[in-house]
Amino acid sequence: PVRIYGDWSFAVWHPKEQRLFLARDHCGYTALYYYADAHIFAFASSLEALLALELAPIEMDELYLAQVLVSWPASKGERTLHKPIKRLPQAHCLTVTPLRHDVRQFWHLDKTVELRLPRREDYVDTFREVFDEAVRCRLRSYGDIAVSLSGGLDSGSVITTAARFMSGKSERLIAFTSVPLPDPNKYVDDKHFGSEFPLAKATALQAGNVELYPITAEATSPIQAIRKKLLIQKYPSHSAGNAFWGLELLHKAGSHGCRVLLTGQKGNGGISWKGNIF
Repeated sequence: PVRIYGDWSFAVWHPKEQRLFLARDHCGYTALYYYADAHIFAFASSLEALLALELAPIEMDELYLAQVLVSWPASKGERTLHKPIKRLPQAHCLTVTPLRHDVRQFWHLDKTVELRLPRREDYVDTFREVFDEAVRCRLRSYGDIAVSLSGGLDSGSVITTAARFMSGKSERLIAFTSVPLPDPNKYVDDKHFGSEFPLAKATALQAGNVELYPITAEATSPIQAIRKKLLIQKYPSHSAGNAFWGLELLHKAGSHGCRVLLTGQKGNGGISWKGNIF
C-alpha cells in the first residue's frame, strides 16, 4: 500500500489462504471501519452499514466524543464513538485470518528522508515536482472533476495546477465557493475580507479553464445541516458550523456529474506555511 497514490481504501481476499487484507490511505481521507469478535469479522466504509448489522450492543465511548469535540489528535486513532466498532487508522493495514487479526502501520511521516539541497531555489523546484504529482494522480475519474475553492493559497494552488494538466485535454474544472448571503463588508475592516468569492473568481480566471459557481446554501440553516451530517456520519465532526455549505457543495458537485472533489486540505502545513527561516 505504500506505493499507491491518492485517497483510497481497499480490501483483498485470498481464498486459498483464507486471509483478508485491508488498507487505508496515508492521510486518512477515506473511511474504513470494522468489527471483530471470536466468530465474526465485518468491515465497511460506512459506519452506518456496520451499525445496521447489530453485531453487538452499542455503547458510547464518552472520552472519544470529548476528544472529537475539542479536536484532540487522539481521536484520529482506532477508536470510534461506538465502542464495539473500530476504525482502521490512516497509513495502516490489517490482516485477518481465522485465528487472529493484526494491525500494522505501513508508513510513518516522521521517518521520511529529509532532503538536503544546495540552494533555496532547489527546494522550490522539488516541492513543485511533488505537488504536481499529488494533484495529477487525483485527476483520474469517470466523471467531471470539481474543486472546493476558497480565496486562499491552498485550494488556489490545487486548482491552478489541475487546470494546467487538464488544459491540454480541452477539459474544464468545475469550482464551487461558499458565499455569505448577507453583505459581510460591514463586519470586516480594510485588512480582511468577508467573502472569498472575489479572490476565488480571480484565481479561476487566472487558471483559465474553470467554471466557478457560488454556493449560498440558502435553503438550509446551519442547525439543520448539523443534524443532517449527524445522520450521515453517526458522530460529531470538526467545524460542524460549516456543514450547511459543505453539504450543499457536495450536492451541487454531484448534480454536475462530478465524481472527484479536489480540496486544499492540509494546506496550512504546506502551501500556506511560512516555514522556519534561519
